[in-house]
Amino acid sequence: MKRIISLLLALVLCLSLCACGGEKSADKEGGSENHEPTGSEGLEFCTYSDGTCQVTGLGACTDTEIVIPAKYGDFKVIAICHDAFEDCGSISGVIISEGVVEIRSGAFQDCGKLKSVTIPNSVTRIWVGTFEGCHSLKSIYYGGTMSQWQAVNKEEGWDSGRYGYTVYCTDGKITK
Repeated sequence: MKRIISLLLALVLCLSLCACGGEKSADKEGGSENHEPTGSEGLEFCTYSDGTCQVTGLGACTDTEIVIPAKYGDFKVIAICHDAFEDCGSISGVIISEGVVEIRSGAFQDCGKLKSVTIPNSVTRIWVGTFEGCHSLKSIYYGGTMSQWQAVNKEEGWDSGRYGYTVYCTDGKITK
């Protein structure tokens, strides 16, 4: 019951703060100076008047390897929303582009086939329950050093107290 109430509150909050869309905006004409990975088509986003947005869900995306882009149209992607990919049983990998700063609670909760996640060093906070129920998760690839990883604000229970995964940093690895 608490989970249902939490989901409803998160949905109401997101809908009250933003205009969401499931269609990817057309790319700008001409060449691109951005060398970030192209995002997975069909993801859903919530946009804000300050030029930022967050990923809110899988939408029409059918990829098993999800790429969270740095931009959605003219909007800078700064977060992955609460429960955005919860129970997405088909996801086996996630690549998060540079610029995302938060991975919110339950973002990948119960993604049972999720094996690897690439997290950029722009991420400063990983909320509680982000990887809860991700029993197949074995590898986290972090775009910074081990000391930078340690400095990321990882709320208690972000990994549900799991063991058996490795965080690969630019200067070594941390096995838990």
